[in-house]
Amino acid sequence: MGCCRPWYVSSKDQSGTICENCGEVWEPSVDLVLSGHAHYYERNATIANFNVDPNELINPTAPWYITNGAAGHYDGLDSLVRPLQSYSRYTQEPAYGWSKLTFHNCSHLTHEFVASRNGTVLDTATLFKDRKCKH
Repeated sequence: MGCCRPWYVSSKDQSGTICENCGEVWEPSVDLVLSGHAHYYERNATIANFNVDPNELINPTAPWYITNGAAGHYDGLDSLVRPLQSYSRYTQEPAYGWSKLTFHNCSHLTHEFVASRNGTVLDTATLFKDRKCKH
């Protein structure tokens, strides 16, 4: 499920872009939430109601949140606030890049953050959900 405004982020909310109430709509029913709008890359843990799922990416019950607004902006990339939020797992603020999703089958999904400047994969992680694949 894609959305434009992130709600679990480690950046300043200077322009009113964070949508904390959005989670109430998506968290009961989705596995992955991709958002942009914040101009940097951040991969978070699986999380619901600000609580990290202890299973992380291995059969979680909460959605996996990835914010990638690092494709570019006329003012440059946004800054992260340190220390990062406890649910943050990887960030990349100085690099422009894009997301690549690979659906291996019905139970495995890999996300990669790829640098625009040279195609280098700067971050990769795989989500596993225990499902029976239909043939």
